Amino acid sequence: MKRIISILLALVMMLGTVMVASAAESAQEIEDEPIVTANELHFDANSASWNNFRKVYCHIWEYGGDSFYAWQSRSEQCNDEDGDGVWTYDLDAKYITLEEGKLYGVIFANENGLQTYTLLFDSSVVGDTAYCKEGYYEHPEDDTKIARQTFWKNQDPEVFGPEMRITTTGNVVGTCIPYTTTAYEMFRDFLCDYLDYARRYSNKNDQKLFDDIGHALKLKKEEVVAAVEETDAFVKWRASESDLESESADVAEPDNAVEVESLPQLSQSESKICIDTKELSYADRITYVESLVTCYSVNRKVDCTDSGDGVYYIDLADTDVVPEEDEVYRVLFYIYLSHEDYGEGYTGPVPILIEYHEIFVNNTYLGYTAKLSDDNTVSWEGVTPDFVAGDVNGDSQVTVVDATLIQRLVAKSEQFSETQLKSADVNNDGEVTVIDATILQRFVAKIIDKL
Repeated sequence: MKRIISILLALVMMLGTVMVASAAESAQEIEDEPIVTANELHFDANSASWNNFRKVYCHIWEYGGDSFYAWQSRSEQCNDEDGDGVWTYDLDAKYITLEEGKLYGVIFANENGLQTYTLLFDSSVVGDTAYCKEGYYEHPEDDTKIARQTFWKNQDPEVFGPEMRITTTGNVVGTCIPYTTTAYEMFRDFLCDYLDYARRYSNKNDQKLFDDIGHALKLKKEEVVAAVEETDAFVKWRASESDLESESADVAEPDNAVEVESLPQLSQSESKICIDTKELSYADRITYVESLVTCYSVNRKVDCTDSGDGVYYIDLADTDVVPEEDEVYRVLFYIYLSHEDYGEGYTGPVPILIEYHEIFVNNTYLGYTAKLSDDNTVSWEGVTPDFVAGDVNGDSQVTVVDATLIQRLVAKSEQFSETQLKSADVNNDGEVTVIDATILQRFVAKIIDKL
């Protein structure tokens, strides 16, 4: 019996040894296996300095394609289970599968309308945390909106980071050029889509605008020339005046560049546009006047000088605004008043913008003074201009009234003087037709910028 018991004990000990060894091997295998990162994206809302919010949404889309879910739907809600301000979006729980090799975009937002700028990423970024830096980016397609600068904590921002775009006003934002496009293609598309808008609102001439974009995108002179010629854009940019890098010392100018040196240069004596405000009912309360001049491809804020007697003037010789002969250009004079006469309790800006006066002129008016009146009409002292395109009734404004007069002439219910006929022929084809009235209406509605 003792012999049998001894044999059984030996067997039990051997079996225990085998189980311990097996457990040790299993533990070693588990220890050697790579740690699998959760299929999640994270956002550090603490870095965004958002206040009074309870929800964070994660909006993901395939770059150049559709989003996985509707904006701020329940399927886009993140969670902050730890309450530490780092929100998590579980891709598996939302049935989102990111395909290897594809580019995606993501925006984090709260229920109050605050959101981050677009971050680019692919499947290799899963598990990383997005965070905000100080500062904002201009919205690429709406210059009235801004978004917080956002980056990935563990990514090269030039590879996966805030999407690089040229905005409608010609500013370059972001750090990461999508690998679905190139810097050259971005600039080319900007010339096609937003050049006119940027000319109007960037407060830059073509030379400054193109060079700033070129530096940000690391374009060479040859690439700027190629994009200009590919898009048939008429520009006032010169390779010879650019400080961009080039592949050769001698870079040919774009074929469709406007010859800046051929434009008339204004002397100091004939470069001023003056307004007389003395007849305005609020003339004694004017604090200062500023102006905006639009001419061809130039849109400039120009400082007004107060001569001390109610006459303010701008001097085009101090700017790069060089109107072509007989070209019509728009000047807006913004008039600001002291707020003293707005009653007690007024807490608005000091001074306050009361109104603006808009006049349309050409070179004939330079050096003369426009008298402003409360009814927004303008009369000129000492000037006998030949004509201004579109200003049929001679009130120094181009309005729907002028278009109506042209229509009446075409209908043979109105007669024009020789000067009026010249003003009415806005397309300069030698005759006045309903086409001229239509062009004028489009100009007044600001659908087109130039007559």
